Amino acid sequence: MAVGGDLQDMDVSSIITVNCNQMNQARLQIWHWGSKACVFFEAGNIVHMTLDSQEGEEVISELLSWSDGTFELERGIPTPRRTVTTGWSELVLGGMQRLDERSVADAESTVCEIGNIGPGEDAPGGGIWQPNKRKLQTVLDEFGASVTTIVASTVAFMPEGDVLAGYPSIEANLEPASHLAQALKEAQQAASKMDWGAVYAMTVVMDSFNLHVFVIADGNAYVGVVAPREVMPAIIRVAFDKFRSRLEEAMT
Repeated sequence: MAVGGDLQDMDVSSIITVNCNQMNQARLQIWHWGSKACVFFEAGNIVHMTLDSQEGEEVISELLSWSDGTFELERGIPTPRRTVTTGWSELVLGGMQRLDERSVADAESTVCEIGNIGPGEDAPGGGIWQPNKRKLQTVLDEFGASVTTIVASTVAFMPEGDVLAGYPSIEANLEPASHLAQALKEAQQAASKMDWGAVYAMTVVMDSFNLHVFVIADGNAYVGVVAPREVMPAIIRVAFDKFRSRLEEAMT
C-alpha cells in the first residue's frame, strides 16, 4: 500500500530519516517541476537513487534542494539494483555540505562583513534596513511550528544581538541572543585572521542540544535555532532554507 504527501509538509531529509531509522524496505517516488526521482531503502540505508536519467549518490544534493513537490512511498518494493554504498547519514550530510558550498558561492559577491550595517542604515543594492518586526515574528512562528523538535529560535541584529523576533517568545531570547552575537563576532574574527572568508552558518554541539546559527541579511543579522542533539543538523538546515527568503524580505 502506497502513501503520499507534499514536500511542504514533510521534506526529503525527514522522509529519508524516518525510513532509514525504521529499517524499511521501500520505494520513494518524488515529483518536482517535471522531474521524477526514486529512492530505494533497504536494511536502514539508501541503496539506489535515480533522478530522470541520472542515478547514484550524486543525486542526493538535488533531491535535498527540493522544497516543493509531491511524493509517494510504497513499502516492500525491492531495489532493481544498487548504486549507493555510502551510509545514509553520511550521504545526507555530504549532500547538505555541497548545497551549502553552492549557496556560499552564490552569495560571495554580495555578502558584507558581519556587523557593518545596522537598523536604519543603507542596505546593499539600495534601500534601508528597517525590519518589519511583526512580519518577522509571524514568519519565525511558522518556522518554529514547522519543526516540532525546535526548542527556541531568534532573529537578531549584529553586532550587539538586538532581538527582532523570538520563538516561543522574545523575552526568552534576549540574553541568549547577546551571547550568540558575541560568539558570531569571535567566529568571524577568527575566520578573518585565517583568511577563510565570511561566516555563513555554524553549529554548536552541547550535551543535550545543538545550537544552529544562520547568517542572513548580507551578514547583518542572524537566526539562531536550538534543537535536541539527536536531530540531524541537515533536517534543521533544510527546514530553515524554506523560510530564509521570507525572513530576509521582512528585514527591509
